Amino acid sequence: MVVCADVLEHVENLDKCLSEVTRMLKPSGIFLYDTINRTILSKISVIWIANSLIKLQLKKIGVSEIEHPVHEWKKLIKPRELFYLFDKFGMKNIDLKGLNFAGFKNGNIQLKIGNKTKIAYIGYAMKI
Repeated sequence: MVVCADVLEHVENLDKCLSEVTRMLKPSGIFLYDTINRTILSKISVIWIANSLIKLQLKKIGVSEIEHPVHEWKKLIKPRELFYLFDKFGMKNIDLKGLNFAGFKNGNIQLKIGNKTKIAYIGYAMKI
C-alpha cells in the first residue's frame, strides 16, 4: 500500500511521482490518495481563502509566502487527469469521493466525505 495524503497537489512532476507509486506496489496493491480539484470553486476556497489563512499563520512564525508557497493553481489536479495517469502507469481507480467543508471545530477546518468533488477528493486505485 502507498498513501499520498495532501501530497499530489505539491509535487513538481506528477508523472514521475505516480510512476514511482506504481513501481512500489505489488500487483493488486492499493494506492490511497487525496488532493485538490482544479475548479473555480477550489480557486476561491483553497487558493484565495485557505492560502490567505495559511499565510497569516506562517507569517506569525516568520515564514514568508515567497519562500514557501502553499498551493499553486497549476498543480491542482482534475480527477480525469489523475485517472489518465493511473491508466498510463498500470493502475485502475476503484473509488472516488468528495471532501466537503463541514464547518470549524476548535479553530480547525472540518471536512466530511460526500459526493461533491468540486473542491477536493479522496479515493483509491489498484495496480493492475
